[in-house]
Amino acid sequence: MRPIVVLAFSLTFAAMGRIGAARVSVVMTLEAASSVVMAAIFLGESIRVAQAAGGAAVLAAAIVIARGQPEDVAIAREAAPAAGT
Repeated sequence: MRPIVVLAFSLTFAAMGRIGAARVSVVMTLEAASSVVMAAIFLGESIRVAQAAGGAAVLAAAIVIARGQPEDVAIAREAAPAAGT
């Protein structure tokens, strides 16, 4: 495995430990869209209309997920002690 891949996974798991898997999953949702944007910036790739629309859909989904999380996380944390008994 390449060192950069090991570093990426290590940082992902460190982030999960610090901010929780639910929030990390929202950030990881943006991975594909950010890859397309970085390819356009650094490699001179062109972004087509369908790609821009897909990126906008991914961004909208990440916003919807992120807005719903605080309540969901609070409910899960309250239910967690009960699940262990």
